[in-house]
Parts: sequence; structure tokens; C-alpha cells
Amino acid sequence: MKENDKGTTGRVEVKDRIIRQALKSFADHGIKSVRMDDIANSLKISKRTLYEIFADKETLLTECLLYHKK
Repeated sequence: MKENDKGTTGRVEVKDRIIRQALKSFADHGIKSVRMDDIANSLKISKRTLYEIFADKETLLTECLLYHKK
């Protein structure tokens, strides 16, 4: 059970890092010009990891807006 907690905690941390990087990228370069590849590369994570957490760019953008609103 402890391993599962670690996995969940790690996933939440990765999700938070992705959202913060995406917000910065969207602000710096505009939403249309930022690709999922760009975000994955800037965080040094695989696209697969990114797409396991966020199904698509629209979902990521929605999460970014909710995060920013908090």
C-alpha cells in the first residue's frame, strides 16, 4: 500500500509540474504555437507520460485554467 501512495504522490507532482510549465509556455509563446512535444521536451519527460496524464492539449489547457483560477 505504501508503494501505491508513492506512485500517486509522484503522479500528482508530475501533473503539477506539467501544468506550471504549460502555463508558462502558453503565456510566453501563445496557446496555438505551443505543442505537447514542446512541453514534454522542456520537462524532460516522454510524450507518453504527458499523454497518460492529459489526454490532449485541450484537457491540459482546461486544467491550466482551473489551476490558475485557484
